[in-house]
Amino acid sequence: MLKTVASFLVNSRQLFIWRIEHEIYYRIFPHLRKERDHGYPFQSDEELKKLLEREHAQASAMLEAIRRDSARMPKAYGMGFRYIMYRDLNQRLKQYEALMRRCIRPECDSKFVATRAVTQ
Repeated sequence: MLKTVASFLVNSRQLFIWRIEHEIYYRIFPHLRKERDHGYPFQSDEELKKLLEREHAQASAMLEAIRRDSARMPKAYGMGFRYIMYRDLNQRLKQYEALMRRCIRPECDSKFVATRAVTQ
């Protein structure tokens, strides 16, 4: 049973990574290069940047609205609701963070980078 659960978690993590990378490499990149129209609401890097800012603002506003408006729920229900929501969001955000960290190039200390070949 424990092996099955562990296998499921590994597979769901791999499916998450596959889904994100597939959309980036096979849908967003070809769309931006104008090789295919996948129906995204942006046509250029600049439009994508503007859309990113708008999406970030909408997500922030929605989280704030849920925090504010859930205070009007019965107290215990509202607290339970917010706990579950934040727990779910944090689990998903951890998946995004792990993928992001995997894709970041490591920074190098320039004093350890060879600038020319030394011959003997």
